[in-house]
Amino acid sequence: MSNVCKAAQKYLSLGLSVIPIAQKAGDISASKRPLGKWKQYQTALATREQLNSWFNEQPHNIALLGGQVSGNMLWLDFDCAGSYRDWANEYPDVSTTAPTQSTGKGYHVGVKTSFPTPGNQDLYFNGVHIGETRGEGGYIIAAPSVHGSGRLYEWLRPPWEAAFPVIDALADIGLMTKDKVGRRAAGIADTNGQVRGDRHPKLQATIGTVLGRLATTAQPGRNTELNRAAFTLAGFIRSGELS
Repeated sequence: MSNVCKAAQKYLSLGLSVIPIAQKAGDISASKRPLGKWKQYQTALATREQLNSWFNEQPHNIALLGGQVSGNMLWLDFDCAGSYRDWANEYPDVSTTAPTQSTGKGYHVGVKTSFPTPGNQDLYFNGVHIGETRGEGGYIIAAPSVHGSGRLYEWLRPPWEAAFPVIDALADIGLMTKDKVGRRAAGIADTNGQVRGDRHPKLQATIGTVLGRLATTAQPGRNTELNRAAFTLAGFIRSGELS
């Protein structure tokens, strides 16, 4: 059995939905494309026999699906090492325990949710775009796959050695999302429903910081943080910055 097939079987044993991906050196986009139809694996796991037929003889990459099929799996896809380190330094309880792998230039971190995982969404930390989520209908490429750049995906903390933390909300770990159809991280809407977050980068950053503080502050300090947040946001209104 090939090393790739052994890894795929390990992922399946953890209850993760696995599909095959093209492996094409020098073509980053093609090296992330599913081979054939894969919609059925968003609701049902492949069999061990299917994994053998996919991976035992062909040099395919492995993808791990997010969402309910994988136990409410949510993958955090950090675009670059710098943004991952910024987040990891502020949230060591998760970043030092969650399954984590390096990609071509960034990182994947795996968590599970106590709520139905949404589809792929843009991911923000302290108001700055840092990557995407891979939830329902999404997937990540997993080790020992080969990135289109030629680099290997490598686990720093593999899921067979570390449990997936369960979170109640992304805000619990200082993160916010914007889906692919126009909702902004700040979540500030005009009276006609148009979201205005992109017009207020300073407000975006402030809200991200406030949520991060609230997520990591226990009582009685949380009341102080709430009062501080109300005072800070009121300052935006007094200054006319939201007009």
